[in-house]
Order: sequence, then structure tokens, then C-alpha cells
Amino acid sequence: MKRLVWLILGMVVCSVPAFAQGAAATPSPAPAPAAAASPDAHAGHDHGQAMPSPSPEERPLLEKMERLKSQPPKNDAEDQKMRKEYTALLKEYVKKFPATPRTPQALQALVQLLATGNQVPEAEQTAKEFQASAKGPQAQMFACALLVDLYMNVGQEAKAIGFLLDYLKQGSNLGHEPMLAYKLAGLLSDQDRYGEAIGVLESFLKKEIPPAQMTRFELRIADLHISAGRPKDAIDKLEALRKLQLSDEDKSLSTYFLGMGHAALSKALKGPDSERARKKAFSFFDTLMTGARKDINANYPYGAMAFSAAADLLLSTGDKAGALKLYEEMGKLYKERPEGMFAERAAKDAAWTGKQAPDFSGPTLDGKTVTLKELAGKLVLLDFWATWCQPCIGEIPLLKRIAKNAAGRPLAIVSVSLDNPKQLSQLKRFVDMQGLTWSQVHDGKVWESPIVKKYEVTGIPACFLIDEKGQIVRSGLRGHHLKDVIQQELARLDQAKQGK
Repeated sequence: MKRLVWLILGMVVCSVPAFAQGAAATPSPAPAPAAAASPDAHAGHDHGQAMPSPSPEERPLLEKMERLKSQPPKNDAEDQKMRKEYTALLKEYVKKFPATPRTPQALQALVQLLATGNQVPEAEQTAKEFQASAKGPQAQMFACALLVDLYMNVGQEAKAIGFLLDYLKQGSNLGHEPMLAYKLAGLLSDQDRYGEAIGVLESFLKKEIPPAQMTRFELRIADLHISAGRPKDAIDKLEALRKLQLSDEDKSLSTYFLGMGHAALSKALKGPDSERARKKAFSFFDTLMTGARKDINANYPYGAMAFSAAADLLLSTGDKAGALKLYEEMGKLYKERPEGMFAERAAKDAAWTGKQAPDFSGPTLDGKTVTLKELAGKLVLLDFWATWCQPCIGEIPLLKRIAKNAAGRPLAIVSVSLDNPKQLSQLKRFVDMQGLTWSQVHDGKVWESPIVKKYEVTGIPACFLIDEKGQIVRSGLRGHHLKDVIQQELARLDQAKQGK
């Protein structure tokens, strides 16, 4: 559930670039494997155990990769040479060792390198060959995720959706189809195709799947109704679901979603009805927050999510002080936990609300200069990102839809790239491949960029929504929440224009 990811684990933030500012992790000879972007990067291996030591036959190749990775390129030409060498080593590894614990990791690295090196057809063929030969549900799950991630990373969202639709129609009955259906529903909802997403999940509710999965599907459907602007449908479904015998965790999750449903309803209504819905939302959030205050491990992690949602609701109603107070309490309560780190970052974002945005000027990839002053009168989305930041890449489909839906309206998107200047050609290739049509600022100074310093950016992705008068509306929004706030602000500008 994407909303859960954004709320609880703090909007995963990148602060340190990977090898070659965009290459995937090496299938390392060290015991601990590098993290991967797929649901099950190690396909079939126990994630609770350390990666076994490589065999004597594997070690020479792995050591060559490590040596290559430890030598940062001095310029773009050297970077391209190292990429070719690294790609060749990965191909050799996958060919010689098609079924080791490190093979999935090597495949993922190979596919990502080929894709970022403008060799998308070869990357696709490599992923498809693995998918065709993968045995067992976990291996198939990884193979499918490998293909879907590839399509998403190169801007082929329709192809990712089409692949999953076709795959699920085949009905392999390996037991992993519900997870893929869940993934497909997420991709469809990212495209604002909520009806289709709900249809995919409802089709699986008619099949024999474990009761726990059925409950999660029902909860996800309620979440989709909220995202689709139908909070009343979500509330009705959740109230009916709560009459069933649920686990403590699912009860907590349904309570959270009821709060989210009433929060959404409060924004759709006006006057006393809106206030009643808002109070109802806070009552559900308070149930979870009260439990967390007594025992932060109770109903974990939904207490933290409730703190975040309640603070966000306060912020949306103009109560910045109340939101900051909740984030402060959350930070103290979850001290030295990821949720506490999230609260600290969220408070920093909330503090920007209502402030005058620092002016900026920066060179774009097409040789122009963009400034905040010249964008006066428009809503401005200032986005900090890099090609080596996977969460940033994950936001690109949403940004493309925002740009498309706002065509001809007073919205300007300005992306600031923190890519290393030595990989400038890679950045340009990526922007072209993705079809990013808005301003792309790149001054080559990375974290020392004046724009980065002015906006106190210490991790990416980071974004600031700035109104037509240069005031910051919100900072740190992502996903559907960002899209919804932009729509609200554009509607406000439309009303102001009509009122003149």
C-alpha cells in the first residue's frame, strides 16, 4: 500500500550515491547482500540468514567487480568504459553461475546497467530469458518484478501493466499471483485507473486465497476508494469489514483507513458536515495514538502512521503549530527508531509551510536558465532528484502525469538534478529516454549547489510546492498526496481567476 510506505518509513530518502551514480549493486562477495528494488531480490533464499560465502569458482569474478567498483571514474569517458567492463563481468557471471544465491542480484545489476546504458532491448531480453527459465513462486516473483521494474525505470508504464495483465491471465497457480495482482493494482492506481485496480483485486476475492490476504485485499480496495475521491464507499466497506473477526493488526489497519476516509470526506464536504467528518477522523487516529502512547509496540506500526496522518490533517487545515506539536511528540515517542527519524524530517518539511520560498537561478540541460522570479504567477513544483536515487525514479511516472494533466494550466515543474557532473551524458540520456519535458536544472555542484543549500536539502527525493506569490504551500509531499494538493491549488487559482 503505497500510502503506508510514504507515511511510515519516512519517505525513503537517498543521501549517498551508488557506484557510478546509477549502477546497481555488485553481487558482493561479502556476507551481507546489497539491497534490491524488487519484492524478493534473493529469490528463494532465507532473508533472515547471511548470504553464504561464494564458491572458489565465483570468487575471481566477484573480486574483479569489487576492484572495478572501488575505482570511481574521473570523467564521462572513463565512466562509459567502466560500465562496459562491469556489464561484461556481470554477463559472464550470469552465464557461468545461473543458479547461485547471487545470481538474482547479478541479473538485477545487469538489467539496470543495460537500461541506463541505452541498451533497453538487450535489458528486456535478458530479463525475459530469466523469467522464462525461473522455477518456483519466489523465483517467478523476482523475475516478474525484474521486468516490471525495468519497464517502469525506462518510462514504459503501459508495458509494465500489460505484462502483468497477460501474466495473470495465464494462471500459473504457483501461489504468487495474489502478490502480483496487488502489484498490478498499485500500478493501475498510479495511473489514476482506480476502477480497473479495484476490479483486479475484486477478481481475486472470488478465488481461493488465504483469509489474511482476502482481508488485505478488502482494505486495499477501501484505500483505492479513498484515492479515487469516493471516501463514503471506503467508509461503508470498512465498517462492514470491522464486523468480521479480524486480527489485531487488521483491526488497527482498518481503524487507520477509517480515519483516512473521514479525513478525505472532510475535504470534500463544507461547513458543519466537514467539521464533523474531521472530528471523526481525529477520533480514529486518536485511538491508535493513545495505544501507542501506552505501548509503542502495540498495534505497531499503525500508531506512528496515525500520528503522521493526524499531523498532516492539521497542516491541511492551517494548524501548523498543532502539526509540529504532534511531530515533536512522535519524534520523542519513537526516538532512535525509523518512525522517529521520519517525524524529524516531517517536522522540518512542515516548518517550511507558509514561508517565502528562496529565490533561485540555475542552468538547465538544454542550455537555458530558469529562475523562480520568472515563474511568478504560477504554481511551481520544485523537485530535487538524481538518476541514482531509486525512490526518485519511482516518482517519475507521477510527475509525468501531473505535467500532462496540468498542460495549459499555471503549473511549472522544475527538477534539480544532483547527479555527478562526470555522468552528465548519462543524465541527458535518461531524461530523453523518460521523455521528461519540464525544466531540468543541473549545475554540477551536487550537494554544494546553491539551490540545494538554500532549500536545506539533505536527502532526496525532496520537493517544494510554491504558490503564485512565492510562498511555500507544502514541502515533502509524494505520491497521490502531492497530486491531490496540486489539484486543489490549481482549482483555487481557477476560482480566483473566475472571480476577477
